[in-house]
Amino acid sequence: MTNKQAVFLTEKLIDLIVSNNSRASVPEKDEQSELFKKWMKSIERLERLGPVGAKEKENKGYSWKEIEKIIEFSQDDDFWKSNILSAAKLRKKVVTLENQMNRKIGNNTSEYKMDMLAELYSSAEDVSTNE
Repeated sequence: MTNKQAVFLTEKLIDLIVSNNSRASVPEKDEQSELFKKWMKSIERLERLGPVGAKEKENKGYSWKEIEKIIEFSQDDDFWKSNILSAAKLRKKVVTLENQMNRKIGNNTSEYKMDMLAELYSSAEDVSTNE
């Protein structure tokens, strides 16, 4: 039985790769295609096992939602979208991708907080200048 989430995420990865480069070599979105099955197997292993080399008993697998976020990050990031061109490569680099994704989210949060502080200080200066 085919896992619908694995099919969905495999197709999403294919769509995002092609949207970044229409000449990229990707499988057809056909569950009977051998290459599609291979990509889907990598996505399923990512959920069940985690990164390459992880054992089932180590419980390092990713949730479907986490995998989706990592796929989106990998195809949105200027560096990674030219390096993650298959499901196997996604699984191989998943720990690095996750770390960089979390670091960028953290940086964006920090930048947002700094922008908010700058805006507050500016508002406070305006108020004190007008008094």
